Amino acid sequence: MQTQPRVLIVEDHAIVALALEKILREIGCECIGPIACGDQAIDCAEQHRPDLVLMDVELKGPVDGIEAAAEIKRRFGISCIFLSGYSDPETRARAEKAADPMAFIEKATPLTQLAELLRDKLNIRSPEG
Repeated sequence: MQTQPRVLIVEDHAIVALALEKILREIGCECIGPIACGDQAIDCAEQHRPDLVLMDVELKGPVDGIEAAAEIKRRFGISCIFLSGYSDPETRARAEKAADPMAFIEKATPLTQLAELLRDKLNIRSPEG
């Protein structure tokens, strides 16, 4: 029996976090979080060792999403997918250099497209096959 992929949600906007949780549960994932601060995300990743982190770039507190993702990757080898409302080239380049993410997607991405990306990255078969 295959275990459910475990995904840590790091998002400081409650409505976005709820939407992410809904998508993850629909595709068969176990959700950890949501966590709203970068430093807490690092602690949570250490404690729960998720398979993947969905990380907002802009977070509350002194540690932003890029710094948190880089530290999680360095310390625990856990990859992330960045979510951002901003897609400026400088932020994207900084994120890619610091944390080598699996993907960088905009929050405006349609939910069906996001679900398909997550299925692909987590090797989850779609209901059709």
